[in-house]
Amino acid sequence: LKIFRSSSQTRGVLKNNEIQCVSEDRLKHIWVGLHEGINIVDKESFRTTVFNNEFVNKDRINSILTDHDGYVWIATSSNGILRVDPLTLKYDRYYNDSSSKLRLKSNSVINLFEDHAGRIWFTSWRNGLGCISNNRDKLTYAPFIGSSNNPFRIYQEKNGTYWICTWGDGLFNMSIGKNNSMSLTPIKIASSSYLKSVNN
Repeated sequence: LKIFRSSSQTRGVLKNNEIQCVSEDRLKHIWVGLHEGINIVDKESFRTTVFNNEFVNKDRINSILTDHDGYVWIATSSNGILRVDPLTLKYDRYYNDSSSKLRLKSNSVINLFEDHAGRIWFTSWRNGLGCISNNRDKLTYAPFIGSSNNPFRIYQEKNGTYWICTWGDGLFNMSIGKNNSMSLTPIKIASSSYLKSVNN
């Protein structure tokens, strides 16, 4: 068991010990999202380095995803989304400003998910569910979800159905039509069905 933790005896192993998320890139490196910044761990040497980026260094990292092309996506609390090439560490940034290639509604991004078609989905605090197309040139948002538009997780079944978890508005199914229109259906979970499953 190898433990990575900064202390008085092991200074600088990690920027801090509050781990938020992890993902492995195509170089077999582990990206560790922290309460403040990112460390990259080499699985062979166990050496840790800091991902030095002005939009990451002092921000909380909420989610990290490695997509099917090997790019590392980073969701931050106040600086939007970064898409990083792990070989060069060059990046594209998507954020809430007119200068952004794809303009987000909010720079506070909670979670990232890649679906079967290679699209990148992301959730934002009280700013809904967004989708970046598989060729990375288009951004769309799902219809308003529940009463507060506050999703925090998304999952896709093998049959293509999406499940969306929200803060305070329960669970939703989502389907996508041929013209990429999104249709949401709230899922009612009866307390009696829960008790039955527990008793069985």
